[in-house]
Amino acid sequence: MGFSDQNKANVAAIISDDMPGVISITYTPDGGSGVVINALDDAGSGSEIRDDGNGETLHKSRTLIVLCDSEKGIVSPAINDTVTLNSEIWKVVDITEKDDAKAMLTVVFEQSESKHNENHKQKISR
Repeated sequence: MGFSDQNKANVAAIISDDMPGVISITYTPDGGSGVVINALDDAGSGSEIRDDGNGETLHKSRTLIVLCDSEKGIVSPAINDTVTLNSEIWKVVDITEKDDAKAMLTVVFEQSESKHNENHKQKISR
């Protein structure tokens, strides 16, 4: 086993189902079909921007680490691909680190203004 293969095996062990911080996501390449994979959620790396009017989250970001592999990950993650997490669709906006074993992705969720207004109206009418 070469260094590259050992590196992938080490990363795969870290991003396995039973490790803390590992979540299941659906990764969809831009214009492609989604695949369910594991990702390491870098808890605490994200941010939220809230509307000061009602506390509704309008923009969230987080860092995910995925395996670069054709069987258990994504071979070539790219900017503008999407990640579905907790029924929310997040967009890949940056790949800060990538090697033959893993990629560190910055993903962003932005609630559309119309969805925000709809949620706000529902809260008021209750």
